[in-house]
Amino acid sequence: MNRAYGRLKRLDDAVADYGRAIELDQNYADAYNGRAWSYCKIGKFEEALVDIDKALELKPNEANYFDTRADAYIGLKRYEEALADLNKAVKLSPEGWLFNRRGEIYRLMGEEAKAAADFAKAKKLGFNN
Repeated sequence: MNRAYGRLKRLDDAVADYGRAIELDQNYADAYNGRAWSYCKIGKFEEALVDIDKALELKPNEANYFDTRADAYIGLKRYEEALADLNKAVKLSPEGWLFNRRGEIYRLMGEEAKAAADFAKAKKLGFNN
């Protein structure tokens, strides 16, 4: 819905639009995730955690929600928690982009061998960054 704002660098507008969507439907998990993603992109990681936790409460098996929360944890330099979320995401949806994301976290943690293995798996699954 509002990822276009992200491409246009209008993230404050995205946050506002997601907020309006949440006002209309407080069970709209994708809106909480979208606003959390937008918050991450503007460096509001604590606010992102509040929203993404709500999204995961509403839809606990969404791999991309765990990826969003990992973004917030990375922003807060809470790499172990980010890794735990990416492990959940990969288990729910073993897609190349998620292996790549997990590889990025391993790299941040200084675990180069694990990062390389995940990057290789991502590439094998067709992910090219």
